[in-house]
Amino acid sequence: MVTISNNLNLSQLAPQAAKSLTAMLKVGQVLEVNINKIDGQNVTMKIGANQLNAMSLDKSLSLGNARVVVTQTEPQLKISLQKTASQPPNAQQTLQTTLKLLLPNQVALSQSLTNLTQIANLPNSIQAPLQQLLDLLQKPQNRLNGKALKEDIANSGQFFESKLSKADQALLTRDSKAKLLELLKQSQPTQASNTAESQALKNLSKELISAINRISLNQFQQLENPINMSLQILREHNQTEVEEQLSFKNQKAGNTQLWQVLLRLEFPQGNTEIQLSLTEKNQLYCLFWCEEPTYRQYIDEHQEELIKAFEHLGLEASIQMSQQPLADKSSETSLNRLIDIQI
Repeated sequence: MVTISNNLNLSQLAPQAAKSLTAMLKVGQVLEVNINKIDGQNVTMKIGANQLNAMSLDKSLSLGNARVVVTQTEPQLKISLQKTASQPPNAQQTLQTTLKLLLPNQVALSQSLTNLTQIANLPNSIQAPLQQLLDLLQKPQNRLNGKALKEDIANSGQFFESKLSKADQALLTRDSKAKLLELLKQSQPTQASNTAESQALKNLSKELISAINRISLNQFQQLENPINMSLQILREHNQTEVEEQLSFKNQKAGNTQLWQVLLRLEFPQGNTEIQLSLTEKNQLYCLFWCEEPTYRQYIDEHQEELIKAFEHLGLEASIQMSQQPLADKSSETSLNRLIDIQI
């Protein structure tokens, strides 16, 4: 309860102003006030243009803006703080908090695959399911076509919860996140018969959680920016693992609506980035950046062949080489901001 007494500080106001203030207030009226000083029970606040001293017995009072209700006007003016239920954090706050928790606890899927293959002393009952998972995560190079890419994206784990809601187990048989969670459930310490196996299972669980968090990070980033979807696909290339990072975005450039895909390939020799922009008129703009000079030379030498392949698909294509990496600034801004906060 905040009590404003007639003999406290009202003398500093013009008599007409004090009279007008009291006359304007009615019991039950809700007011916005600014509390700028609290000294024990003495409170200084501002109501509109009027600066007033008050007495308060409410220990929960704090500086800043507050909402009060007029409970009495005569013989003393009395107002009380309007109690409001604490508001749950909004979706954006929840999303930001989740992203900050996931960021330091995830690794690239290519690193996860390497780490998983290096865990020794696993129980025999776990080795077969682990190998099945590794085979599922590693996509064969000969599946580089539109249909296969669509399947790879559908089974990337990005849509795991959506599949789960349909209660169709067939949709989960090749889903990466589903299989990671399944193996995580199996890799409990109770499966171990000795200390070495127990430690191996702990290491396995840690790597599985990091991989799951990576997929979840992609999912939450898509929630934060629904028109931009990013995911990673592992593919075998000359007996080495290549991580494909795909980013899909729908945006408007002037009066033209276009779909944009950013493909980042992490080869052992260096990274290659490709940005494809497709307009409503089937115009395709291709921009390449290659860290490895031999890759850049190869693309230069085969530009005409690539353009003809696009023309065969009904696309009017143009190809350019970039001197700088094709970073997706729109998605990196949020990620870098969160990393800075976490560190």
